[in-house]
Amino acid sequence: MKQRSTLLEEKYPRSEHTPLSVGPGKWGATVISEVTNPLLVALPTFLIVALATAPDVLHALLWWGIAVLGVRRLD
Repeated sequence: MKQRSTLLEEKYPRSEHTPLSVGPGKWGATVISEVTNPLLVALPTFLIVALATAPDVLHALLWWGIAVLGVRRLD
């Protein structure tokens, strides 16, 4: 099934895909992306908050476990 082209695509046709070069910028972006992953940031943050606000360590770990169960990765 052929897709209809829009007026913008008729005026400016798509060019061939040109891959970006791989260099230190891409490596740095990958590292920053992995380190600031919300899952990796949220879990320790929840633990710190739970330890700071719970009456004892056992309750903090209980609340942190509940938070961990709520933060599932949806792949």
